[in-house]
Amino acid sequence: MSNITNTEKISVFALSFNEVTNIDFFFESIHFADEILLLHFHSSDKLIETAKKFNIRIIDVKNKEILTQQKNFLDFSKNDTVLLLNTN
Repeated sequence: MSNITNTEKISVFALSFNEVTNIDFFFESIHFADEILLLHFHSSDKLIETAKKFNIRIIDVKNKEILTQQKNFLDFSKNDTVLLLNTN
């Protein structure tokens, strides 16, 4: 049997609001991602300060309608394969 390798790069979008207690574990568990994008919904905890220690992009979300328009995620992503996850 031959080894099959996947060269497709993956971008992970992280949806999070006031999840500072989970964010370390979350980012460590998606180590396979080539790109991580945190959708920032203006949490009132220290989420952004904690998240900045990881190699991620932070996208400031002012309008929650972004979630209803899947095409928008591909506009932000560097890769064609996208995974959308909630951090909780």
